[in-house]
Amino acid sequence: MYVDIVLMENLIIDFFILKVTSKLSKVKTTSLKLLIGAIPGAAYAVIVFLPSMQMFSNPSMKIAVSALMIIIAFTPNKFIEFLRIISIFYFISFAFGGAIFAVYYLSGRGTIVGSVFLIYGISLPVIVTGFAISYLLMNCCWNYVQDRLIKKRLIYNVSIEVGEKSIETNAILDTGNNLKEPISNLPVIVVEYEVMKDILPNKLVDILNSKETEFNFEKLSTIFDSSDWKIRIRLIPFSSLGKQNGMMIGIKPDSVRLTTTKYVKEVKDVIIGLYNNKISKDGEYRALLYYEILS
Repeated sequence: MYVDIVLMENLIIDFFILKVTSKLSKVKTTSLKLLIGAIPGAAYAVIVFLPSMQMFSNPSMKIAVSALMIIIAFTPNKFIEFLRIISIFYFISFAFGGAIFAVYYLSGRGTIVGSVFLIYGISLPVIVTGFAISYLLMNCCWNYVQDRLIKKRLIYNVSIEVGEKSIETNAILDTGNNLKEPISNLPVIVVEYEVMKDILPNKLVDILNSKETEFNFEKLSTIFDSSDWKIRIRLIPFSSLGKQNGMMIGIKPDSVRLTTTKYVKEVKDVIIGLYNNKISKDGEYRALLYYEILS
């Protein structure tokens, strides 16, 4: 066994594992710190093969070396941050090891002895291939999982009550939504018209079903025959991509109830903006929450 080759190979592998850990954990560090952090791991890979150093091959020693690598490379300030980074580090390490195993297994370059799959002489091309495969899969899967977790925290169940009728839908907290009704200065929750139409008056449904490109004030004025809806209807000017100086019909609900796994909040001072299109392609949420409502 060539000690210098084993040392260099493990130094490169550990450096790239730490590099990916930095990317996925979004912890800023330097390449120099990552390289220095990889040294204990590379040295350990050499030491455990020495006959006189077999006492260092126990699991507790391996965890200690991993912890030292994380501390050197990232210098976490809090223990919880340390646990998060080292968990990601092990996740990447296991994925990398599994990718190398898969490359050997699928290429038929290993030997099955009983119930054990043996690998002899791991080559640099296999290491590079395994790392590339694991990195691509982890990058795709990690981004997907992160997006799902973030989105899950931002989605609320919304119940809107108008008179004796009510509807429920899912809404996402949109930090870019700062739309307010200009007269009352109340925040606007933008909701798909299709969600709201069962609790709207027939005349308003007819107007929104027509999907006219120009806003028809004459038709809208016919809704004012109803004294109840006369005080509910609002006109909300807005601008969006591809549509300048737009006008959205809004209504004043009696109440809006926001529900999460942690709490329930009721809001009365709010306007519902009726959006005559889809808000999300997959229908996972059908309304946009104004961020100030939750404060």
